[in-house]
Amino acid sequence: VESDGGTPSQGTAEPRFRSIFGLARYENDVSIWWRDRWMILGLTCLVLLPFLGSFGLWDPWETHYGEVGRQLTERHDWISTWWGSHWQDANGNQEGAYFFSKPILLMWTMAMGISVFGVNEWGIRIGIALITILSIVTAYSFGASVFRRRTGWIMAGTLLTAPFWYFLSRQAQTDMPFVGLMTIGLCFFMMGVFGKDRDKP
Repeated sequence: VESDGGTPSQGTAEPRFRSIFGLARYENDVSIWWRDRWMILGLTCLVLLPFLGSFGLWDPWETHYGEVGRQLTERHDWISTWWGSHWQDANGNQEGAYFFSKPILLMWTMAMGISVFGVNEWGIRIGIALITILSIVTAYSFGASVFRRRTGWIMAGTLLTAPFWYFLSRQAQTDMPFVGLMTIGLCFFMMGVFGKDRDKP
């Protein structure tokens, strides 16, 4: 630490790094945003998580992708996605095949859910629900940062109550990982360009 004259100061040195409480998250004007985020997170969990595993997997895709996710855990190979069995039919042909036609993130979310909750509907769908919840909280953050808190609440409420968004949040398909994460990315981009903290380093 140097004094105004450019020589090392002999007095009390200022800390080189700011305290964590000096970060933007702890500023007085955004503390209410964090309260809102926790409220939206709780409300969204209450709407999306109950009965998530109370109905069977929808054919054909939830069962298909769910089997690929299950195979990741069974084969201990989280890179080479596989669908089907390792048996051979009467002609000697293998009944399974590698499955590279879809992005692997969906299968990873299923495999992680299966690893924690077991092979069931809840384990297969929980990753999709979490992406949905994160996208709704981020939509609030975008609205509050670029416009105002009321706008953030309206944006989060609109997503939470949109029938198709709700339907996609409860199905283990490729739609929500794409749309939900794209929504999150666009919200962060808009906050970076137009948000209240856009001029901060």
